[in-house]
Amino acid sequence: MHALVNEYGPEEAIKSPAVEEHTVSEILKIIKENGWESAVDLVECRRVDLVFNAPELAVIEKDIAAARSAKVDGIEDVEFLTVEQVEKEYGARYPAYRQPGNNLWPLKFVTKLFQRARGQAASQSFISSFLPAVFSSATPSIDLTLHTHTPVTGVKPSEKGDRAYDVETRRGIIRADYVIHATNAYVSHLLPQFVGPDNGVVPTRGQVVGTRPSVPRGELWNDNFVGNEAFEYWFPRACPNSGRPLIILGGGRESSPWETNVTDDSVLSETVGKTLRRFLPAVYPKAFSEDTPPEFEWTGIMGYTKTKDPFVGLVSSSEARPSGEYVSVGYSGHGMPRTFACAEAIAQMIVAKRNGKTWERPSWLPIWYLTEQTRAGL
Repeated sequence: MHALVNEYGPEEAIKSPAVEEHTVSEILKIIKENGWESAVDLVECRRVDLVFNAPELAVIEKDIAAARSAKVDGIEDVEFLTVEQVEKEYGARYPAYRQPGNNLWPLKFVTKLFQRARGQAASQSFISSFLPAVFSSATPSIDLTLHTHTPVTGVKPSEKGDRAYDVETRRGIIRADYVIHATNAYVSHLLPQFVGPDNGVVPTRGQVVGTRPSVPRGELWNDNFVGNEAFEYWFPRACPNSGRPLIILGGGRESSPWETNVTDDSVLSETVGKTLRRFLPAVYPKAFSEDTPPEFEWTGIMGYTKTKDPFVGLVSSSEARPSGEYVSVGYSGHGMPRTFACAEAIAQMIVAKRNGKTWERPSWLPIWYLTEQTRAGL
């Protein structure tokens, strides 16, 4: 926050937490209005940032001071916990900052969204129920189809005049007026201008384990955690108090080092795996044991940018190429609190263009997220 205030000023810098707050509030609104709490495993809890060293603490203190000075919404809910308080509540000997948080199963949430949308695709009722400002002028007839295992091999100006683009796949060509590239780490496959660390998106492999503590649920915490400068993150899955919950732990890339420019998610890093196995027993020596092997372990590819912020908006076009391509990529391991809002912004852009209107940037969207062509049109 401190660096953003220095670069963009407080009025613009507060949009960094604002976009995350918008994402969280909108997702919670949809879940609760539809009664999906159990279906998506929603847990309303707290987020605890364990601080492992003095330099990290100094950075966090400076950021919190900048947030308070800028009057960031919700900053009054952030509380500092001493080493003694953390040990008493959580069993770890580190100072921490704590704030309200939430947890859900993302795939279950997206699946519920898709099922609901597809079931009501013949009318606007579903879309207008959670994005009325975006789709108020949308075409009332919507055909929503999901094509899995259908990679796009090319996006080209259409050879026919009825649509702007030919989206090429191995199963045939889809003709479209608008194309959204939401492929994150793989965006440069179709848009080579996003190659490289300076102005592009760098594929970065993340690794996660599912392991269990040596104590029952009733002796453990129910909150979400990050630690070691947020290189590690972990949280418990729902479980009866008498059972030992499954703990999802991700991170360990700092020991590899970093797993950058890696696109193969079929392979596990032995080095990262060892780091993850040692982490929880080191932080909570009374609750975890290195003798307990993980029950699950997997990898996934993230997309990192130089600024750690995404690219959102129009793709640069030329006279030979239509101007209906958009990107929403590069979430840099921090997609859950940002992708929903950025998707909403892209939808707003397309609806505005279809209706011949000028898109207006939402009050919660940071200017530095926007692609150069999008900024030029403001």
